[in-house]
Amino acid sequence: MDLTSAKKVAADLLHHITSVPAPSVDASRLRQAGVPLLQILVASKRFADTQGKPFSVEASPDGTLSKLLSNHGLDPSMCGASTELAPAAATLPSERTDG
Repeated sequence: MDLTSAKKVAADLLHHITSVPAPSVDASRLRQAGVPLLQILVASKRFADTQGKPFSVEASPDGTLSKLLSNHGLDPSMCGASTELAPAAATLPSERTDG
């Protein structure tokens, strides 16, 4: 993730958190990620907490996000991560491939 895409993802998450009662992101199909994404997710979780909203990130137990969290010694709850997939999780506009 470069700086331009990080800004877009952060803006999308901010909008998502302020727009829905229980913001959720599906990261189960995530193929590449790094520390910038972790920073954005942790900041998003903290922001949602200040708004009094639950924030969750669904990730597969052996997926990219789970491995990244483990490699950096982070507790998944720091970014709202859960390995239980939810079918209604949102796809952020920056992730959409349909235009």
